[in-house]
Amino acid sequence: MKKATILSTALFFLFSIAGTQSIFAMEKTDTCVDLRFAGHVRHHPLFRLDLNNKESGAYHVTIKDENDEILYAEKISGVLITRHYEILVDEADLYDADFGLKLEITPVQNNKTEVYTVKAKSSSPGGIVVARL
Repeated sequence: MKKATILSTALFFLFSIAGTQSIFAMEKTDTCVDLRFAGHVRHHPLFRLDLNNKESGAYHVTIKDENDEILYAEKISGVLITRHYEILVDEADLYDADFGLKLEITPVQNNKTEVYTVKAKSSSPGGIVVARL
């Protein structure tokens, strides 16, 4: 009976440690920024920005148009930040070939900017493509 208890305890610890190793392996990513198209609100595109930082930090968020003119800029700080951005553009202009947005997210600590481009394409599901540069 004592052998069975020791064996079951050993197996329990073995499987619990093996499970945590795979979870830690999945957490490693090269970025804490996640930007995606969230849908339409009042016929305008809506984007969701998630900053999955584990420690408090400050970030500069800048939204530019296709001519690199700043449409919106803000400095946000905190942990696990989520923001929604509704871009006020006409439906006809949204699917124009010249339309494009650029979102730049820069951590204040290291000034390493992550740039995302947004293009509208009628051939893709949802019509909006977000790509990280």
